[in-house]
Amino acid sequence: MAENLNTPSHFLSVKPPVPIIMTGQKEKIDLLPPSAFQDIGKDDAWKELARATTDVMNLKLENQKLRDEQNKPIFVPTPVAKSPREECRYNAKEDRKYIDELITKQASEIAELRNEIRQLKCVHKEEITEIERQTTASERKNIQTIAILEADLKSREDRYDSQVDRLSSEHQREVETLYNQIRTLEDQLSSVSTRSKDRIRQLESELEKEREEALENASRLQLEIKTLTNNIENQNKQIMQLKNYIGDTEKGPKPAEVWRKEKETLENKLEILEVDKENIQSNLQLLNIRFSSLNEILRTQEAEVSRVSQDKSDKNKQESLLLTRWREKVFALMVQQKSAAIIRHKDEQNWKGKVGDLESRLVSANNQMNVLSHAMSDKQAQLDMEVNNNKKLQHEVIQAQQMALLLDDRLTENRQSAEQLQQFCKSVCGKLEESYSVLNTVFSTMKTYGQRISFASGRVEMLQGLFARKKAMSQLHREDKTEPLLQLTDIQDDSSILRRELERVTEERDRVVTQLKQDSETWTERHTAATVQMIEEQKTIIEQEFAEQLADLDRQLNDAKREHTKAVVSLRQLERQTTREKERATEHLNTVEQHYTRQIEGLQQRLQMVESERNLMMATLRQEGLIGRVKNARGEPVQFDESSESQEPEISQPRKPELSPPVKDEPITSVLEDLKSLTSAVMKDDLSSSDEDDD
Repeated sequence: MAENLNTPSHFLSVKPPVPIIMTGQKEKIDLLPPSAFQDIGKDDAWKELARATTDVMNLKLENQKLRDEQNKPIFVPTPVAKSPREECRYNAKEDRKYIDELITKQASEIAELRNEIRQLKCVHKEEITEIERQTTASERKNIQTIAILEADLKSREDRYDSQVDRLSSEHQREVETLYNQIRTLEDQLSSVSTRSKDRIRQLESELEKEREEALENASRLQLEIKTLTNNIENQNKQIMQLKNYIGDTEKGPKPAEVWRKEKETLENKLEILEVDKENIQSNLQLLNIRFSSLNEILRTQEAEVSRVSQDKSDKNKQESLLLTRWREKVFALMVQQKSAAIIRHKDEQNWKGKVGDLESRLVSANNQMNVLSHAMSDKQAQLDMEVNNNKKLQHEVIQAQQMALLLDDRLTENRQSAEQLQQFCKSVCGKLEESYSVLNTVFSTMKTYGQRISFASGRVEMLQGLFARKKAMSQLHREDKTEPLLQLTDIQDDSSILRRELERVTEERDRVVTQLKQDSETWTERHTAATVQMIEEQKTIIEQEFAEQLADLDRQLNDAKREHTKAVVSLRQLERQTTREKERATEHLNTVEQHYTRQIEGLQQRLQMVESERNLMMATLRQEGLIGRVKNARGEPVQFDESSESQEPEISQPRKPELSPPVKDEPITSVLEDLKSLTSAVMKDDLSSSDEDDD
């Protein structure tokens, strides 16, 4: 025990032991008041132990003194009759017996105290070892849990980093593929736009050409109509001039230039005459039949008149011959006028049909122009749609870049949150260490409280012994009647006070012991509950954070996949749309080319038909000798002035020959009628040739 004792400096503040003053008659004991047990000092447990050891040593010294006094010889005086008080006072045997009992009791108390101290030390050591084992086990468990949590956190961080790297690489690859596809689409779009622009320019040029041609045709038709009207007016003027000029002209050969021009006009007009050939032939046959029948009727009538008037003179014969000749000529002129009217009516119908055909062609040209303008607007709209799609793709690329930047920001935020979690774990570990230090301090204070309680219990037991001794002494001195009543009352008061103090001390000890047990149990329960709750809260927080991070990553991955599928679908739709537009444009161009080729073929066929009809008409006219008859029937050449030659280079010719046999002497009226018919035929031929040239 000497090894566990403190230095003498620790005992300076310790109160001196309770002195026991023994005299021959009475012992005076100084006891501690109850307030000394209420104030619990904050000294160390070793100081309390030192105090207890000093008390034990003092008791040992007192016992040794008592033994020495017992060994001393006791002087016994002669017995003298004394009072019972004196007998009781000087009864040495009883004192020695009491001292022996007290010594043995103190020795047994000391042995019990030593045993209790030893047991308390053992219990204290066991408790310390148990607490250390629990703390080491809890520390080991906490370290294991922290290591597991750190390993889990590290694995999750690695998995998160790998997922982020994989997603970033996939996103980068998808972005690169999208960029490549966008570049290819932009190249295709630029090529398509250039081709469409070239095609649009070509179509615009063709449309402008066709428009110019249509305008030229319309202006040309208007000019031809104007020229035809002018020609008709000029021909009317020329007819009037011819009527006035025929009487003054003399017979003579016509110039070669006039015959050449007439030949050209006739060759140009034979095409129209071919169309009316069949009608003319049928009309000619019918007119020949009528003419022959009328000739026969006139011949029979003239024969009858000649038979009746044979007696008349030669003058009457000449008059009748002139009459018959006049009638024949009038009939021929009537027939010729009727045929000219029929021909004029048919020519008017033909002209009306041609004008309607030209108007329908003009309407078709206008419709074609509208179609081409609508096609141009359609191509422009398609080009605008392609531009809008390109802008949309660029916007989607910008959104993908923004998503990548957002993912990078979230990655940095997740890393910062992981660092914050690590710092939180470190702070939690620090707080656990602080709680362990607080528990250690609590355990140390509990140990000091236990030592103090044990010391107080020893003191109480010692006080009980002293009270028992005092009680015995009071019994010994009960016979002493000479003792004043004040001392008895004081003794009784002291015993009652001491008894109350003893009860109070025992109650306080029990209360303190129960409170310490309850506090220790509550502290252990709170500590275990706090550790379990803290671990569970950390686990739930970490699980929630990682679950949220995984959900965010899954959501981002799904969003990226959806964006990728949308981009792929839009690209495929764009490709299909471009292919459809290309096919539509090629089909439209093919249909336009086929339409123009068909129109050209139709025009070529019509031109060939018109040329063949013109050649056939010229051949038929040459075969029938109508051209020579017209030339022979005409009079002297017409002398045109410069104004008439500049306005109308062509000279009209008679169209229809006489159906009757040629007569040498023809009147002037027949020549005028022939001139009228020729001018009408020439005008019709000019109009038909101009229409055919337009076609």
